[in-house]
Amino acid sequence: MMKRSGKFNIKKTIAYIFLTLLSLVYIFPVALMVSNSFKTSAEIRKSPIGLPDSLYIGNYIETWNTGNFGRLFINSLTVLLLSMAIIYIINLLTAYPFARMNFKGKKYFFLLFLSGMMFPMQMAIIPLFKIITSLRLVNNPLSLALVYAAFSMPMGIYILSTYLKSLPREIEEAAEIDGCSSLKKLLIIIVPLSKPALATILIINGINVWNDLLLPIIVMTKNSAKTLPAGLMYFSGQYQTQWEYITAGIVIISTPMVVFYLFMQKDIINGLASGAVKS
Repeated sequence: MMKRSGKFNIKKTIAYIFLTLLSLVYIFPVALMVSNSFKTSAEIRKSPIGLPDSLYIGNYIETWNTGNFGRLFINSLTVLLLSMAIIYIINLLTAYPFARMNFKGKKYFFLLFLSGMMFPMQMAIIPLFKIITSLRLVNNPLSLALVYAAFSMPMGIYILSTYLKSLPREIEEAAEIDGCSSLKKLLIIIVPLSKPALATILIINGINVWNDLLLPIIVMTKNSAKTLPAGLMYFSGQYQTQWEYITAGIVIISTPMVVFYLFMQKDIINGLASGAVKS
């Protein structure tokens, strides 16, 4: 019995050591970024991986003021809220028929939507820009919201439709007997019951929307229309990169999503776990 206990402890120790080393690999870049955000330009050139001599907060003040981060924050928040509203509606209305209705070609349409997971947005950036230009939506937050909503559908439909299949049909049948219309049934019954899956979809896509850099750089050509990640390009030029301001800007941009994720991580896990249940 003692021998088995010893073997178990050795395995447990090895596992802890491995996880600790893996954690350090992930933590080190974040710690380096935060550390450099409190350094002056001279300190970064002298010791890019060392600790700062003092907690110099001037980088944050200069980044916020010079980079016009107040305006960029409003732009990012506008894009985020608009995207979340469209993602919420379009995923709910698309996933429900796949979960509850029978129609010709249902399986093939579902696979067609899921195939969108294989194609990242970066592959379609040129045709997307042409479409946005033809619709005269350049420098319009709606253009970003529509693209984000479109690319959220494959994962969103999969998670939500699979989750809805796990819900008992008897609740909806009882509502139909009471004379509840399809729209009323969707709003009163389906939406409250599917909150875990919807929360997961919104949280994951919200983080992606907030952090996206490529599309805002291409679509938002005016400085006044750019989002926070795109605003970081102001500190990167052809001949000089102001790392002290870039690292401070990254910390400013990342903090809201980090805090948001820490508070909502249980909902993400619950939503993904419940969405994995097959009926």
